Amino acid sequence: MPADHQLVDVDLPASLRASVAANPSLPVVISSPWVRVRKERVPALHAIPLDTSGSQRKVSVAKGILRSLVEEAYTRRTYASLIVFRGTRATTVTGPTRNLGAAYKALEEVPVGGSIPFTPALLTALDYLKGFRRAFRNAKLALHLISNGAANVFLTESPEQEILTIADEYRRLGSR
Repeated sequence: MPADHQLVDVDLPASLRASVAANPSLPVVISSPWVRVRKERVPALHAIPLDTSGSQRKVSVAKGILRSLVEEAYTRRTYASLIVFRGTRATTVTGPTRNLGAAYKALEEVPVGGSIPFTPALLTALDYLKGFRRAFRNAKLALHLISNGAANVFLTESPEQEILTIADEYRRLGSR
């Protein structure tokens, strides 16, 4: 018998076959139903903040990540959110979606160049991850930050404390 927390369905055809095999007379009585245990598919969100301040090389890395996510999106219920950051702000290319092909195509039109607003990108990704966790309680959350790490636009006068505070939020959320 399955554990209490597993999703199960009564397997009516198997239950009927077992009952008839055990007692071929009418009426058919199902004394111990057979069950099918369903595996619950846990959705996953991959938040991808992409630094488009410089080279096309980072954009090609993001394309590679999206390509691999597109391949597993259908079977594993994978969602992705693509956020680009350059200049003074972060812009959402696509919110959490399973249509990763559209995200891949949108990546073709992303402008490059400018400064690196690191904190706004991390906060935008964090908002998407939190919302996804509210919608899917057991969801797997992943952050794929693609940047050269040369952040130069922050929200406060203390960039180090700012990043540590955001990192603590990610840790509490359980993203990897």
